[in-house]
Amino acid sequence: MPVQHSETKSRMAGVKSKFWKPGQTITIKFLAGEPIVRQKVQQYAMEWTKFANLKFQFVDDNSSAMIRIDFQKGGSYSYVGTDNLQIPANQHTMNFGWLTPQSSDTEYSRVVIHEFGHMLGLIHEHQHPDAPIPWDREKVYAYYAKQGWDRQQVDHNIFYHYDHQVTQYSEYDKLSIMHYAVPNSLTTNGYEVKWNTALSPTDKDFIGKIYPKGNGNNNNNGNNGNNGNGGNNGNNGNTNPTPLILPSSLAVGWYGIPFSKIDAAIHYPNGITYLFSGKRYVRWDYNDEAYLLTKRIRENWEGVDFEQIDDAFYWEANQKIYFFSGDEYVRYDIKNEKVDDGYPQKINKGWRGLDVFPKIDAILPWKNKVYFFSGNQYVRYDFATDKVDAGYPKTINQKTWKGVSFDKIDAVVVWKFPIVYLFKGGQYHRFDMEKDE
Repeated sequence: MPVQHSETKSRMAGVKSKFWKPGQTITIKFLAGEPIVRQKVQQYAMEWTKFANLKFQFVDDNSSAMIRIDFQKGGSYSYVGTDNLQIPANQHTMNFGWLTPQSSDTEYSRVVIHEFGHMLGLIHEHQHPDAPIPWDREKVYAYYAKQGWDRQQVDHNIFYHYDHQVTQYSEYDKLSIMHYAVPNSLTTNGYEVKWNTALSPTDKDFIGKIYPKGNGNNNNNGNNGNNGNGGNNGNNGNTNPTPLILPSSLAVGWYGIPFSKIDAAIHYPNGITYLFSGKRYVRWDYNDEAYLLTKRIRENWEGVDFEQIDDAFYWEANQKIYFFSGDEYVRYDIKNEKVDDGYPQKINKGWRGLDVFPKIDAILPWKNKVYFFSGNQYVRYDFATDKVDAGYPKTINQKTWKGVSFDKIDAVVVWKFPIVYLFKGGQYHRFDMEKDE
């Protein structure tokens, strides 16, 4: 989701999983804006390229581009790092809500360099793992209450610190362009940070280490030709070891999730994702900085009388959701918002071949197939023939699911084609089904 700024709303450190490839060319275009405003944004954005081994290529308005800049009234914000690549091509990825031809050069420098820092994968410095800000918490709550924030929102946006394991960071830098202003009226000992308007020495050094000069590798958009069949693409004959890809933390990629682990996940066709853990669930929107309240499953899914959901999936062909729990499942009708008649049913009666598993841990629908995971194994089910494909079950490993470090899967959510998310405990992998990695 984008990191938002309305002078008060938001989230030196960077999220490792969201960095671009050193030497990469990032294409950028404007969706609106007067010529002088565009020129100023481009001028100050280029400050980063003096120290980072990246190229910013500003293209004309009719070209496709990775980064798309708009000037809609309101906040200024940007998606973080390579998250920009997941945003539909007809939507903006960065916004400057108050820049005009009359804005000062100081304001352009402060806002543009900051937002382009997010685009490069950097997070707010006040959420640095080692930030020592002595907040006066009750004053902070009262201050942001005037902006319409509740205590949970303040905790998430102001007091939350990223974990060392999911960030790449230098020493805390109060002069960083990525630091929010900290009024001394909101701290216990007069500590304050003014609005920073230019790159600090640490900013320059840090971005140079993330994107070191001298590495001209620009080949990170190639397709390896695999067809996305979950390891059934010839990888088993590969004699080269598959590199281990470290998973990301839920705290980084799924902001505001109140669960320590995900049991089940469903991505609705309207863009809303439902995440289940234990007896409760939350409704999560990637494009909205929601602050999530959990709800009980039985209170809001008519006919789904399970205490806990092992996993679930949405099948586009019939617009139904299948919920699995223990040895049973139900089929839920989205249009009528209730479970179909005749359910629950036993899994082994409705799904031929799934009796090889005592329970279902995770489910991934893909094209006309469905992958069912249990323990360290999985099967591929063919909807057309209504049975498990030959040659299954297979073991979850780095040959069958290239780069995935998990030996079991707790939950799966199908994201915008061809991206899926694989969850285990408090971590996840983002997997590209087309590239099979």
